[in-house]
Amino acid sequence: MDAFKGKLKEKDFKAFLESENDKYFNKALSTWKENNLEKELEPFISEKYSDLVTDPSKKEAAEAKKEIEKLKVEMVKKDFLAEITKYALEKKLPVKFVEKLLGEDLESTKANLDSFGDEWSKGLESLVDEKNEKVQLCTRRNQC
Repeated sequence: MDAFKGKLKEKDFKAFLESENDKYFNKALSTWKENNLEKELEPFISEKYSDLVTDPSKKEAAEAKKEIEKLKVEMVKKDFLAEITKYALEKKLPVKFVEKLLGEDLESTKANLDSFGDEWSKGLESLVDEKNEKVQLCTRRNQC
């Protein structure tokens, strides 16, 4: 054993052992790739690159999964729009502007609607005040 340990200190012997280790690990890696790599990557490939899947049943399943995800997103958006429209109606805001004021989430959208509502109210108040001034001026002069 001491002779072997002594050989480990020699550069040539150490290089030979590293070379043999590399051969062993490279063979093990290539065997693993042949037996497992495709299995490991298949879910990723079928999810990200469904057009590369050649098995018809897997392709149909991937397309169905995409369609389900798309429908889920549409349903969530529809529910979100319904909820935010209800909020706008409660605040007596024009529903036409709801989609233009959508934020990242419910809270930011409500904040956008509240801000819009404040500005909308100010605009309406100024119009009403302007009309009232015209009516008062008109009644004072009796020129209505």
